[in-house]
Amino acid sequence: MTLIEFFDKCPLENIIGSLALRPGRVIFLGSNRPKMEAALTAIRKICREQELHAIISYRMVAKNDITGVLTVLRDILSQDNALSREEEYVFDCSGGDEASLVAVGLAFRFTHSRLFRIQCETRRGVLYKIPAHASGEIVREPYDGTDKIYMTVAENLLLHGGNLEEDMVSENASAGYPFRDSVYGDINRLWEICRRDCAAWNTQISRLSNALRSIDEEKSAFRLEEDSPGSSWLDDGFLHALTQTGSMMIADDGKHKTCTFRNPYMRDCLTKAGTLLEYKTYMTAFHYRHGAYPTPFTDGCPGVVIRWNDARNTSRNEIDVLLMQGVIPYFISCKNGDIKTDELYKLSTVAGRFGQKYAHRILVSTTYFEENRSESAAQSLRERAKEMNIRLIERVHRMDDRTFYEALTGEAHKLSEMRDWIV
Repeated sequence: MTLIEFFDKCPLENIIGSLALRPGRVIFLGSNRPKMEAALTAIRKICREQELHAIISYRMVAKNDITGVLTVLRDILSQDNALSREEEYVFDCSGGDEASLVAVGLAFRFTHSRLFRIQCETRRGVLYKIPAHASGEIVREPYDGTDKIYMTVAENLLLHGGNLEEDMVSENASAGYPFRDSVYGDINRLWEICRRDCAAWNTQISRLSNALRSIDEEKSAFRLEEDSPGSSWLDDGFLHALTQTGSMMIADDGKHKTCTFRNPYMRDCLTKAGTLLEYKTYMTAFHYRHGAYPTPFTDGCPGVVIRWNDARNTSRNEIDVLLMQGVIPYFISCKNGDIKTDELYKLSTVAGRFGQKYAHRILVSTTYFEENRSESAAQSLRERAKEMNIRLIERVHRMDDRTFYEALTGEAHKLSEMRDWIV
């Protein structure tokens, strides 16, 4: 099969046809050579990762030039005819401009081919067999790629011009600590402490972090210096609560106190105040074990650091949690306390850059929308979030696990349940 793609400014629409149909050859038609070459480098790498060994090339056409597009299409077809190649051609009409679509219609006069359209969100589409004669019947073949089409977080970032530089779970797993059920239990025990008083949690974790001094390269043991700057008023009752959970251990030899953690996940949560909510959000999306449905998400990472794949731009962006549903990314910001309006802009900017029009934006919060918050400030933030297409999940510290799970996965389950798409 040869898949004819019309290069689109939306990266996902350039690869969705290949992931769905798995052709032997893909030919892109477009007018911007530098952008096509950069995009095709990423597409080839993703295809190799998914064991799709297609020959991917491109042909230049002028923008909005119907005659030029038709000439290139006829040239492609005539070359195969000269080689006596009985090739099936499929034109992917999911992307491209109007001129390209008109040229496709004209090209059907010269070849027996098929049209393909697919919706990225549902991964469902239609293959059309167009007859050579006007009196023939159009054959419509539904396509369902729900269980076949997916991308990882790293692949999505690569497609959109970035690289996954690090994420917390992968970093810990590479050190020999995969995210097991035992970690799920550890995080939930800390969450029970945090949710009782989120402000106190933030304060005490900041003080604890200031009091810790690493004493080995692996950062597995720390000296606890309670008289260090920024660690004053570190509460003994809080430390006792942490040691009672088994997440950290404190040894006192009379001269020094040494602190160790059960695993790197506990170290992450107890040395940076906001990390616990990131882990809790990630594991609730994937590991809620008593729900009515399996998770709709197919990949995900907490604590994501994104590096731009651009020699002229060394920027890095961070996102608290990044989830994938098939090929659709969900960018999640987690706020266990105050929320500045700038956070909405940061979330919107990163999601727009690395997900474009298909990105979902979610802000998970705890105490910001409590009753004692200024109603005008809270309402202003809600309105601004709505304008920026950011979904708010408020007061998650008041939710049980099932409620939090359903809030996180609600939109994703709606996409999964969309069975019919008319094209």
